[in-house]
Amino acid sequence: MFLNEFQVFGFDGISPGTNNPFWSLSFEGTYYLIAGLALFSRRIFWIPATLLLLALAGRTIIALLPVWAMGYALYHARLRLALAARGVFLGSAVLVLALPTIARHLPGDNFGAQFPWGRGPYNRNLVQDYVTAAALSLNLIAARQVLTDSIGIHARIKAIIEWAGSLTFPLYCIHYPAICLLVAMSPWPNTSGIHLAFVGLTIAALIVVVTPVCEGLKRTIRGGLARGVNGWTGSSN
Repeated sequence: MFLNEFQVFGFDGISPGTNNPFWSLSFEGTYYLIAGLALFSRRIFWIPATLLLLALAGRTIIALLPVWAMGYALYHARLRLALAARGVFLGSAVLVLALPTIARHLPGDNFGAQFPWGRGPYNRNLVQDYVTAAALSLNLIAARQVLTDSIGIHARIKAIIEWAGSLTFPLYCIHYPAICLLVAMSPWPNTSGIHLAFVGLTIAALIVVVTPVCEGLKRTIRGGLARGVNGWTGSSN
């Protein structure tokens, strides 16, 4: 139900089994629901429904809503945005790569405010989240201009990029329990190169194999939902 991070219930960051990264699905599920309400219902309904939903979700999900909205707005405004592409692309890329170092110098306590998240007594670092989101947004805007307006992307390269992009969600869903299993199975010392190669390459192969299954399941569910909606609207008419 994507309610694990809803502070009103006091779950304290539960997650399914050992798959701790699933904490973030509660955030994403809330934001997608708000987007659906805003796009497909009247204002007199979606505004109070959204306010009620956010009141139940709590302050951390509310605080990170603008970060998700930034990505949503960036996607829809990408064709109208213009930057000094090459300079911004390189500068923002350097900034993104340097973020692990920069983060150590950013305020880490939200200036005393608590924004709990995840499976433990963690305080979300909102300054770091917003700096990361801003740097990545600039990089995406500039990258689009550099790669499409100036250089162009060959159809085969575009297909490879799209295929690589399709791997990201199965990777998110599977990587953590796969790491736990493979580390337990590995006969090599944890600090050895062959151990790291065994874990990393096996996970990569697993994601490549599982992704088509996930994509097929997604298409099946989407098609079933579409037929159900079409059948319902047809019968109602």
